[in-house]
Amino acid sequence: MYFLKRTISAAASVLLALSMTASRQPQTIALDEPLDIHLTIETKEIGIADIPDDRAVSLEVYVENSPPFAGMWIYFEKDPRLEFNQVRPFSIVDGVKNANPLNTLSYFEVEPHKYGCCIPAKMGKLIEHSGAIVRVNVFLPADAEVGDFYSMDFNKYIGNTSMVVDLGYEMSDRYYESSFTQLNSGGILITEKTPPTEPTTTSPAEQDFKLGDVNNDSKIDSSDASLILAEFSRIQTGALSPFTDEQIKAADVNLDEKIDSSDASMLLAYYAYVQTGGEIVDFKVWYDTVWKTLSAA
Repeated sequence: MYFLKRTISAAASVLLALSMTASRQPQTIALDEPLDIHLTIETKEIGIADIPDDRAVSLEVYVENSPPFAGMWIYFEKDPRLEFNQVRPFSIVDGVKNANPLNTLSYFEVEPHKYGCCIPAKMGKLIEHSGAIVRVNVFLPADAEVGDFYSMDFNKYIGNTSMVVDLGYEMSDRYYESSFTQLNSGGILITEKTPPTEPTTTSPAEQDFKLGDVNNDSKIDSSDASLILAEFSRIQTGALSPFTDEQIKAADVNLDEKIDSSDASMLLAYYAYVQTGGEIVDFKVWYDTVWKTLSAA
């Protein structure tokens, strides 16, 4: 018989309980419609020679379209070849306001590849954030080779518990797994060289961007998705953008006249399709055929 053991420390449990007490009286939000929260895990390319000696890698998780919340439980399922960093499986991203230290949940005896992360708000506060919010910290295997892809997925359930977002401090304020309407997986791809992470310095007059090729290197891959996510974060924080007008057009891959994590998710879906042997390499053709078919299903 398996003995299920939560990895929530006693101190963290007390802290989480306190965060739910009625003594906290923030302004909560009453909603008449279901929530529509989007989560995206970063896809990162790492050159084989650039793998750290300790093989530690972090993947950022992006949240979009979430109302202010008192707590959010997010559950992850890793590639079996990866190892979670047991000392610090998750870390909060700099700039997330009103967040308390993270809590964790696991049933490793029966679900060794899953790990849960709770993002609790400080006493009397709500977290209002869009963009990168937490990092998942893992270790690559010692035998990683060029071409290996290690997936990191969301899983709405661990044991008999589900992902939750808490908008206040009463049970009636909790919304469960159906509130997370877009869960976009990511992972780690081992390449020969680590790709550049900044846009090219070619002057706008010399650039000739095509849809999806944000860095104008004549290919569409996770580097372009990373640039889109970085631009999305800048938009959310009001930071100065280095994007040219042509890059903005190239980044809006779903043609909805804005740049957000949905664009990055679509681009990563195309990249995964090509990397797994998909025959349609023209992005526009893929968008009009494969993507629209998937979206309509």
